Amino acid sequence: MLAKVKVAFPGVPDGLVHPRNFEVGDTVEGDLAAVAIENGWAEEISVTEDGGEGGTPNFDLEKMTVDQLKAHAATHSIDLGTATKKADIIAVIAAASKPSE
Repeated sequence: MLAKVKVAFPGVPDGLVHPRNFEVGDTVEGDLAAVAIENGWAEEISVTEDGGEGGTPNFDLEKMTVDQLKAHAATHSIDLGTATKKADIIAVIAAASKPSE
């Protein structure tokens, strides 16, 4: 599940321990998105398989924070291994997102 924040709120992204503040326009996913929608803090975004609105989200990884990247990886069962720097995390997520040949 994917949702766009319409009212700022503090929350803990899936797979993380520490809360962060989500601002209007941020995107949340997974269980946090469900809770935000239920409470009226966000509205669900429907995404098609090709990444357009209306299936699989098409994220701009460069615009995400390290915490958001880690949450995204956890939600999608991507093992980050020893990656801790933003560039390294993005590389692992990008590699995991490429279709197998």
